[in-house]
Amino acid sequence: MLSDGEGGVYHQPPSSGSFLVPHLPLIEEAREKGIKHFLHEHPLIFKEDVRNGSKHPLYCDVCGMEIGRSGFSCCIEKCKGFNLHEFCASLPLEMKDYPQHPQHPLIFFTSRGFRCHVCKADYSFSLRTSFLHCFRCKVCDFHVDIRCAFMSFLVCPRTLHNHELTPRLYPASFLCSFCGEKHGEGETGISYQCKTCWFWIHEQCYSLPQSIEHDSHVHPLKLCYDLQGEKLPNYLCGLCKEEINSYLGFYVCKRCKYTLHTKCSTKKCRDPPIIEEEEEDQIIQFPLPSIEVVHNTLAQFIKNICQWKDEDEEDCNILSHPSHDHPLTLEFDLSKITSFSSTSRGEYKVICNGCILPLFINDAPFYSCNRSTCNFVLHKWCAKLPRELKHPDPAHTNTDTEHTLILQVKIKRFFGFFTCNGCREMGNGFAYKCNECENYYLDVRCAAFPRRVNHETHKHPLILKYGRTIGGCFSCGETNLDDEWLNRSTTPSSSLPSFTFGCDICHFSIHPRCLMLPQEIVHWYDEHGFKLTDPDVFIRDDNQGASEYHCEFCEESIVPDKLTYHCFECDQCADAKCVRKWFGLFPKHVKIGRLYDSELHKEHPLTCILPGEKFNCEHCNGRSILCKDLEIGFECTECQIRFGLKCIIDQHQLERKLKLKHDLFLRWNN
Repeated sequence: MLSDGEGGVYHQPPSSGSFLVPHLPLIEEAREKGIKHFLHEHPLIFKEDVRNGSKHPLYCDVCGMEIGRSGFSCCIEKCKGFNLHEFCASLPLEMKDYPQHPQHPLIFFTSRGFRCHVCKADYSFSLRTSFLHCFRCKVCDFHVDIRCAFMSFLVCPRTLHNHELTPRLYPASFLCSFCGEKHGEGETGISYQCKTCWFWIHEQCYSLPQSIEHDSHVHPLKLCYDLQGEKLPNYLCGLCKEEINSYLGFYVCKRCKYTLHTKCSTKKCRDPPIIEEEEEDQIIQFPLPSIEVVHNTLAQFIKNICQWKDEDEEDCNILSHPSHDHPLTLEFDLSKITSFSSTSRGEYKVICNGCILPLFINDAPFYSCNRSTCNFVLHKWCAKLPRELKHPDPAHTNTDTEHTLILQVKIKRFFGFFTCNGCREMGNGFAYKCNECENYYLDVRCAAFPRRVNHETHKHPLILKYGRTIGGCFSCGETNLDDEWLNRSTTPSSSLPSFTFGCDICHFSIHPRCLMLPQEIVHWYDEHGFKLTDPDVFIRDDNQGASEYHCEFCEESIVPDKLTYHCFECDQCADAKCVRKWFGLFPKHVKIGRLYDSELHKEHPLTCILPGEKFNCEHCNGRSILCKDLEIGFECTECQIRFGLKCIIDQHQLERKLKLKHDLFLRWNN
């Protein structure tokens, strides 16, 4: 029973009807302010761990059962001690309409000995004194022990379950529906059982706080249970690094996809990483102000690994580069090879064959092949890429050996296509291949990323890391252990981990493609411009209070729990994925329009294209699903026939095997 008093909380529990104890509102308020109980003279305060870390059991002074975790305890140091379960603290002084004795009310009573008239159990003074509390009818001398009284109460499930729960005091063997641990037949303590379904939960799981702040993450973590069909990727616990079971309870930051087991929520981080000091002006601050600055920054990253300076002069106007069969000419005017423009969807006219980034007017001079059929162009700095690089993340191997990346300007396998391990994207430009790891490639963009950056949403520097598996991207929410990637097996290679910029102290991370989102975009859809907005800021400052938001580009609904573009004046939104696609930010890593020779069609060269909805491979006639799923096709413009990348690669691999067998045969006979 909770009563009013100095520093206490007044609450009048129900005493009739269904015996429903409104546990959540009572306890949440009592946790903050403390309580005064009619059995004890001193105020009681709430403790997450009433044992204060001790391994010795501590028993409730009302029901006599062990307190598993949290509860109320006397705050006076000189007191001998008084402790209560949260539920026992809310028991009433009087019960009316008790099912086995409805004619008279039952009063909370302390006795030297009694016999329960419901279960027929005898209690005497020789037993533990806490067992001598009961409910008694003064008129009939009818006694009910605490255990039987418990079974008449229904408890609000504190948002963990849809049905009301019944507290149980008697020993029972069951599997906790929240933590998955078994409660043995001989174990004592309160548990809560649902009479409607199979749900049964430990007292220590029931009393878990709804929200916690943990030193392993920068945002609050909310208690989560029963996702009801919501898809959960393969999350790992941020502390023990073991998988999270989505059918049990856990703590989660849905925004960052960071999770903790409930059993790990009381543990502290072990040896958090040390933040290395670095000159502030050496670290780039994100997000960048505009789309133009984003393009220039990506180009500058590549210039940095070439140790390139814009004032450098090139003596040779004709270049023989190993990536191309014809001489390349130094050009100073981009308009000679194209009417410089970009479409409204970010599809640029001139793409560099090395980094697969667009060329702009200020990128001149550049190299190009004079043959109109080649469509081969190189940034001046991409022609000077270093032959060897150290990996951007030295720890990607989990060994003490630092691996070296070797420049590949012509990839012989898979028809020149590869999957970048840094961004999980397929590419056909230059790549850096690890000299130790099999099928490990980085495209030029990912290989050129800086080691660390700053982002306005986080106080610590963000470190580039390969294979970060704890949590997800702060912006898009995708994780390195997403089922979509675990189950996908692309033909060139299957890449599961990827690059993220993150803080391993706070388990905060963001993908490079999300890092490159500019602060503001300007489009004719909106006269004010769209600004990149943090979800917390958006929800706080949105005066319109709309129940649903739609992207102005794709017209699909947006859930404002991620970084999104907004115009508050016009109450318009734009999804970050659409902005990336529409404005060509971090564009596709495949050069469309590049020419290829293939044995599938020897008559004419094939042009690399993006297959549309009506695309049909001439070779497999649509039987290979990968021909469409890889989203890359080839077309003979003269014969009007098309092939999918899967069939092209299979044929290319077959040719290589036949050639290898032929060469071995010739050597053997010679």
